[in-house]
Amino acid sequence: MELLPPVTVGPESFGIVIKPSKKEHPPLAEIRCVLRAQISVEKSGLPPSLLSRVKHLACLHNPEFHKKQKLRLSTYGTPRFVKCYGEDLTHLHLPRGLLSELKDVMKQAGSRPYLEAIL
Repeated sequence: MELLPPVTVGPESFGIVIKPSKKEHPPLAEIRCVLRAQISVEKSGLPPSLLSRVKHLACLHNPEFHKKQKLRLSTYGTPRFVKCYGEDLTHLHLPRGLLSELKDVMKQAGSRPYLEAIL
């Protein structure tokens, strides 16, 4: 009989699990970030894994979705996550409060942010 590993529940169970990529994308030495009302991260040259991790930083669980799901109501049209970022063809726009987490994620990926403040 095979034993199953213990199940984790609670806030600890929501940690981000980073799976290794099948393709190798070398990290950029510097990633240009512009500080305005939001942090604008230049997307050109970013590895897809780093881009998705940065997007996950700016996503929150939607309490309305979980409330409807708990009451067994239809969740059609209610997103599971609230996206707090904007995106265009060249940049990803993040809230300014994520600057320290953004630096940590970039450091883990082997890159460093080049911060440019424009007032």
